[in-house]
Amino acid sequence: MMPSWFATPVVDSLLFVLSALEHHGLTYVAHKGLLLGALRLGGVLPWDDDSDAFLVDADAGDVERRFGPVCRAHGFALWLRRREGYFFAFPRTVFPFALSGLTELGLLTRTVDGEGTHFDAHEPRRHLREGELFPLRRIPFYGSYVLGPARADVAVDRMYGALASPAVMSRFQAPHIARPVADFWREARPLDGTLDWPRISRRFQERSRSPGFHLAQVPSAAWHVVNRGHWIATDVLRSLAGGERGS
Repeated sequence: MMPSWFATPVVDSLLFVLSALEHHGLTYVAHKGLLLGALRLGGVLPWDDDSDAFLVDADAGDVERRFGPVCRAHGFALWLRRREGYFFAFPRTVFPFALSGLTELGLLTRTVDGEGTHFDAHEPRRHLREGELFPLRRIPFYGSYVLGPARADVAVDRMYGALASPAVMSRFQAPHIARPVADFWREARPLDGTLDWPRISRRFQERSRSPGFHLAQVPSAAWHVVNRGHWIATDVLRSLAGGERGS
């Protein structure tokens, strides 16, 4: 399960990315594991190693033009995996790999038919109807928030079924994060207040100029590799035993 020293940079990086998106007018929604963790635990899932947010009505080229420079100015990289339709946003390290504090930014596709407006209708586990998605709402997250669907329970039930029920998820708790980081986000991005982008931007710009900040990501990257290797091995063994592979 995720140790605090890994959870802290994951949450720190995620809330920076989401704050930057909001400030620069790019609409996102927490989805998949990030949504499940926020909704049921108020934080990240203890077994996860990345965060999923989906951009609404966003064009890949526009995201690169508008958001890429913001990331680079604050010590982050933004990569587009064009085939999958995903961006990776993560702190730069001494190694140019997306391994630490990784936020995956998918692109929700909008379709309209006789039954109304749908998002990612081609992906059943990501499918949201317009009435389920809007209006976006703030979901508590380590004293701060993430933006989630209006009917988040419907979304997690479609994705995970009974495994996402409150009864099952009550067996777990979100990993702890360092108090100074939690305090910063509680003040700069309060659940019931206004996003303080100048304060957030200043903190990350100052950190981006420190070699120590980038070196500090290396232990987290190592844990990411070990955890991801465990997931892959478990998935392969499950498949060989005749079970369904995870996702």
